[in-house]
Amino acid sequence: MRSSKLVLLMTAGLLLAACGQKGVENAMERKMEQDTAGNADVDVKVDGSMEIQTDEGTATIGGGEMPGDWPEDVKAYAGATVTYSASVNAQTGEPGMAVVLMSTDDVATVAAHYNKELAAAGWTMGESMEASGTSILSGTKDDRVVSLMITGAEGQTAITIAISKEE
Repeated sequence: MRSSKLVLLMTAGLLLAACGQKGVENAMERKMEQDTAGNADVDVKVDGSMEIQTDEGTATIGGGEMPGDWPEDVKAYAGATVTYSASVNAQTGEPGMAVVLMSTDDVATVAAHYNKELAAAGWTMGESMEASGTSILSGTKDDRVVSLMITGAEGQTAITIAISKEE
């Protein structure tokens, strides 16, 4: 699947980019263009973040910001730090996006917040699942689906939020 190759390349690129080598950007661009039969632009920023643009969309790794097209009805968790963000168009041309946030609040507090806030924003919340310090939530609104995985370990809570078109 193209998107899994893109994720692997982005991760590998982030590790290599820590060396600050401009050649890494060019090599990654060539590899992505070869694998996706499209255009690719890799930009490693001074702060260590990386932005990757392809014909399928844009991903930012370590940028510390929500995607520019992130919907207002799914807010970032207050006080959380953005560690990953992406806004990518799938082969269908429909948008999809994801973020990973880090918080010091516990899993139950974060899950309760999102259940309440998403419902208040008009999302129809589906069944949730909790096991081994992880909470999984989902909801629908219009033609969109939101999925959250909230996981805690060692005083940190990772909040993964993905939004896509309903199939």
